[in-house]
Amino acid sequence: MRRTEIRVERVDSFFERGRKLAKAADRGNAIPSSRVVAFENIESLLHVLTKKRVLLLRQVNQTPTSISLLSH
Repeated sequence: MRRTEIRVERVDSFFERGRKLAKAADRGNAIPSSRVVAFENIESLLHVLTKKRVLLLRQVNQTPTSISLLSH
């Protein structure tokens, strides 16, 4: 199962990560598979990370499965 990383990251770090991936692609190197959801600051993260969403993340973390299967 693929993991998604949620992080707080400065804008310049976000773009630097993108530049490194683009340079690797330009050289013909394989791009590593990753899923990152980055927020500019903790306030932005807390705005979308409600109590119910935290509970959902905990459930998925404890029992890795598809989110769609949790509703059954």
